[in-house]
Parts: sequence; C-alpha cells; structure tokens
Amino acid sequence: MTQKTEIKKDPESLAHMYMAFSVSFRFLCQVYLEVPDNKLMEKIFKNNLFFDWPVAEKQKTVSKGIKILQNYSSQWQPEFTEELKQDYTRLFIGLEKILAPPYASVYLSEDHLLYEKPVWDVRRFYEKLNLSVNPMNREPDDHIGFELYCLSFLCRNAANAAEEYDTKKFDGYQTALKEFLSDHLNTWLDSFLSLVKEKAQTSYYRGVAFLTSGLVESLSIYS
Repeated sequence: MTQKTEIKKDPESLAHMYMAFSVSFRFLCQVYLEVPDNKLMEKIFKNNLFFDWPVAEKQKTVSKGIKILQNYSSQWQPEFTEELKQDYTRLFIGLEKILAPPYASVYLSEDHLLYEKPVWDVRRFYEKLNLSVNPMNREPDDHIGFELYCLSFLCRNAANAAEEYDTKKFDGYQTALKEFLSDHLNTWLDSFLSLVKEKAQTSYYRGVAFLTSGLVESLSIYS
C-alpha cells in the first residue's frame, strides 16, 4: 500500500529525496544500456559509489544489493572488466539466447516477442510527458534502461516542484509516477530481475538487480 507524500510537510527533504531517487535511477539506466568498459567501471569503483549511496540505503533489498556491490567494489581490478562484458552480453544481448531479456514485451506478450503491445503502450506514456528516451531508436522503447530513465525524469521533476513549493506540479508528477509504476514497470520488473539474479555469473549484476528492486519498491511507497 502506498502513502501520499504531502509537499507541505517538509519540501526541502522531499526535494532531496526525489532528486536522490532521480540520480540513482539515472545511474541504473546507464548500467542496463551500456556495455561496461574500463572508463565507466573505474569511475564507479574509484569514487566508492556504493559506499556512499544517496537514497533508501536502509531498505532491506537495497541494503542487500549495496552490500553485494560493496564487496565486489573492494576486490575489483581493471582486468575484471572483461568478465563484466561477458556477463552483460550473456544476460542482456545474448549469444544464442538472451538469458535475461531487458524488454517488457518478452514478459507480457502472449508469444514472448519483441515489439509487442507493451512497446506502444509505454511509448504513448512517454509522449504524454513529451519525453524522448530513445532518439536514436537503438532499442525498443520498453527496454529496462529507458523505463528507468523515465523514472529518473519524473523524480527529478517532482524534486524541482517540491523545491519550488509547487503543489499542483508535485501532485501531477506523483500521479504520473504512480501510473507508470502500476501500469508499466511493475508489471514485468520482478520477472526480469529474478532472471538477472539467477543467471548472472558476476556478483556485480546480481547486486545491481537487488538494488534496482529495492529502489523501485522504496519509490512505490511514496507514489
């Protein structure tokens, strides 16, 4: 059950919380859309990102994911990037078979194919927001990375509305978050993340899956 977050209680804390969610989802968007390379991984691990996580760190599933990622971070060496690339490819791109397809259509359509109804449904939602998530058409619009980018966008705008003490805009973005979570992301996220947790060969992607699950669950409480 969700709770309605009222802007009048503490707009400054509310703005900080939603902005932290926005930054977190923007990071996860990048994780799922980009094949890991040394530049990205060194930036993550040398900056101790997982030792200073910005939001919901006490939530049970977030905490589990963060601990897994902290352990991986403390042992990471540049030569580990190759195994991350291989794991990413196995999970999300596939050689003969994609082990954890990152597309809603695969989980929600009758034939488990790409470019089914969920693509057009979520595209219409993006269009209502005037949000361009996929200008290069690099992947179907129901890719997990794009859906997390949409969450980041909505959280950032909710944060800005709270900071400006604009109740009407804030309520509008909260309503949009609730709709997006219930009608789109949460209809398939658990199925996808269960496969990532099961099939990942590196603890990095297993930790990312727990982190994603916990953050979306935490956000749902406030939407």
